[in-house]
Amino acid sequence: KYTWKTSPAREQLVRAFDLCVSKTRRNIQLLADRPVSAAWAVDGNYFDFKEGFHEIGNWTSSFFTGMALLACLMLAAVSAYIDNRVASRGTRYVAQSARLQMLSQRLAKDAQQALVGNYLGFDDMAQSREQMGVILDLLDKGDAGLPATSGVPRAALDRLLVQAHRVEAEVRAVEAGRPGLVTVKAAINATDVYSDELREVARSMIGQMDGADKQKAVRFALLVERIGKDDSRMLGEVTMQQVASLGHDTLEAEDLINGMPGGLPVVAKARDLFDGYRSSTEAIIGNAPGLVGAKQAGQEIFEDSDALLKLAQQLTDAYQAELSGSHAGTVMVLSSAAAVLLSLILLKAYLAESRRRAWQAEQADRRSRQAILLLMDEMAGIR
Repeated sequence: KYTWKTSPAREQLVRAFDLCVSKTRRNIQLLADRPVSAAWAVDGNYFDFKEGFHEIGNWTSSFFTGMALLACLMLAAVSAYIDNRVASRGTRYVAQSARLQMLSQRLAKDAQQALVGNYLGFDDMAQSREQMGVILDLLDKGDAGLPATSGVPRAALDRLLVQAHRVEAEVRAVEAGRPGLVTVKAAINATDVYSDELREVARSMIGQMDGADKQKAVRFALLVERIGKDDSRMLGEVTMQQVASLGHDTLEAEDLINGMPGGLPVVAKARDLFDGYRSSTEAIIGNAPGLVGAKQAGQEIFEDSDALLKLAQQLTDAYQAELSGSHAGTVMVLSSAAAVLLSLILLKAYLAESRRRAWQAEQADRRSRQAILLLMDEMAGIR
């Protein structure tokens, strides 16, 4: 007698059901261990699919978004590094050129101090010249941490170098006159020491003499006053005419004092005082040729310092313009903004994918329960 329990169809159905259950259990377990993108398999073994990184099935929109995010982050990091480096170098350029502006004015001040025989002025002037040379060499040739000036600021630096070399030559000319200027300063101080007492003695001679000797005493007193004024003027503008006039007055005063009666104590005292006075004046006259060149160079420093300051300011402006014109900061900001935007896109995609998977899981669970209930109903009908 034919029954469903012993029929071949029932036996095939049971075997098919057992095969589906075993495959499902195996695939669910392997899916957690080896997730792949194979959509089908003839033998039902999806995990034999040889999936590689470059399989187009792996290249989802999230993958491309993630790669774009990574690229933006790398670009932002590189831009930040470049911007920081450019800003650091630009700041050094601006700082050094600003120091040149200060040194241009300091040189003028120190030169004026040096021209009046102040030895500290010479030391300060030499120090300022050396500092300016170091800065110009750094901007011109660069060093291990700062490259040589290039681009638009290079033209401004070349103009500044020409003016700076001119001022440097003038400074060296003043320095060459240092011995003469210091000697003249000391000699003028010495004449000041003798001047007051010599004037008093000259007035005494005028009061004690008469006739031709009195005329000589009056002339001597006048020459002493003139020599004192001419000596003091040597710290200012110096001309060879002034030097010649000073030498002539000194010789004339010497002849007058030597031609006066030597028996008078006042004359003897005047001669002693005038010897020191004459020695100081001769020291001034002996150093006068060097004073002329030093004074002229000092005047040129004062006049050229304004042009040097102007060129240094132009160089600073060129450095600042180049620093503000750098695009690295803009690229960094745009890359960072793009990275934030891509991060929001990935977050949105992740949330959407999470909701989709939750919905798929819910649908799969519902279908599974329905299939199980249907199968149980069919099996109950078979019995």
